[in-house]
Amino acid sequence: MLLKNESIQKINGQCVREAEREKQKPPQENVIGDNILVKTIAEKMYFPESDHMKRRIRSGKPLDAHSMKEGRAVMRTIIILWGDKPIASLKAEEIVQYLSDRNRSGSYKSNFVSKVKELCREACWYGCDIPTPSFPVFKRNTRKTDTFTDWELERYFNPDIYEDPDMYLFYLCCLTAGLRPGETRGLRPKQILSDRKALMVDGFVKKNGARTAYSKKRPGEYLKLRIVPLPDLTLRLLKEHIERKRLKDNDFCFTGKKDPSRPVTERYIYGYMARIIKKADIQAWDRKLTINSFRHTYAASIRRELPAGTVMKLVGRKYIEMMEFYNKRNFDETLAGLAGVETAVQKLLLKEGTPGRNGDEQK
Repeated sequence: MLLKNESIQKINGQCVREAEREKQKPPQENVIGDNILVKTIAEKMYFPESDHMKRRIRSGKPLDAHSMKEGRAVMRTIIILWGDKPIASLKAEEIVQYLSDRNRSGSYKSNFVSKVKELCREACWYGCDIPTPSFPVFKRNTRKTDTFTDWELERYFNPDIYEDPDMYLFYLCCLTAGLRPGETRGLRPKQILSDRKALMVDGFVKKNGARTAYSKKRPGEYLKLRIVPLPDLTLRLLKEHIERKRLKDNDFCFTGKKDPSRPVTERYIYGYMARIIKKADIQAWDRKLTINSFRHTYAASIRRELPAGTVMKLVGRKYIEMMEFYNKRNFDETLAGLAGVETAVQKLLLKEGTPGRNGDEQK
């Protein structure tokens, strides 16, 4: 059967329109299989009600809101860079190259890599069973916090340079009890064991102002608490502070200026420390002095009298390597006092008749 020219043109026009519609359609994504795209998996991860988070909870690895937010930020970057690639074709080399070109800390790069590995493990739930890529270990290039010298502590804890006396007590708690900044921010009157001259560390305040019910732990683990002794001066000042402020057991000892019901902010305690260091004329030079320096100074000082294991329990440290790293303060002080010993040894070796003097040896 022969078609007229009008029919042929009509059919051709319809085919052209269908072809144009096909071009305008978004690319089809495979729901399962080896061709599953990176973005298909990544865009569903690190949301509270997602299947991904439910699986983490069942495996005993829940995440808090802050960690989920970080995870989603990494996933957004991955989607922008490699979202349209099949997950099976994602290579470790291109990820390492991207991270190597970024001027970011080793911690950031290690965290990024861990999220990529989890992305690859998640692919098996989409019918794509691929091996987890191997990545090099990124060295952490963050400088460690230094300790204060005795001279610097004497100048820093001069009450006359403090316009806010509460901050004097805040930093004193960090120094004399070995508390982390967040633990001091979360300090409450009921933690003080006056009859035992001790303090129970049972929580800390996060960056968002929320207080935990544990001291340094991951969600899902057992509650980690510790007890530290309080020197008489710190205990007396804390009692006077609580009475003056008329604080109740669950009130925060150190609160914000605008909202007394909220703990003092990180921005305020770090900014105030910078002002006190300037007033005290403490020259940090190439050292890194932060609020954590008080805690490290505390640990290094009591390390002279106590074994490393006991000090680790007092300050809540997990690894002895960190304990011994800050023990260098004791080494430096010991070396500073060796000048007299060196002179005495030199005299001992250079006595008349000493073996080895003038090339003679005792036979």
